[in-house]
Amino acid sequence: AQTGKIRGKITDAKTHEVLVGVTIIANHSSEYKKIFVDGKEFRPDSADVIGVTSNVDGNYNMELKSGAYDLKFNFIGYNTRIEKRNCG
Repeated sequence: AQTGKIRGKITDAKTHEVLVGVTIIANHSSEYKKIFVDGKEFRPDSADVIGVTSNVDGNYNMELKSGAYDLKFNFIGYNTRIEKRNCG
C-alpha cells in the first residue's frame, strides 16, 4: 500500500500564536463503515487510526496509507475541529 504524509502548523486564528500539544487524530474514512460480527463492532482497518500532538513550534506530521481522512483537532479551551484531508 502506498503511503503519504499529512503535515501542518497549528496557530490561534486571532493571535497567530503557535499552539503546542494539540491532539490530532486521523480516522481513515473507511472507519465510518461499521461492520458488526456477533453483535460487536469489528474494525478491520484499525491500523488506519493514528494520533499525534503538535510540537513546540505548533507543527505536526503524520505518515499514513494513501486515502481520505477526517482529522480531528482537540485542545483544551478551544472548540474541536474536524477537517477532511487526502493523503498520497
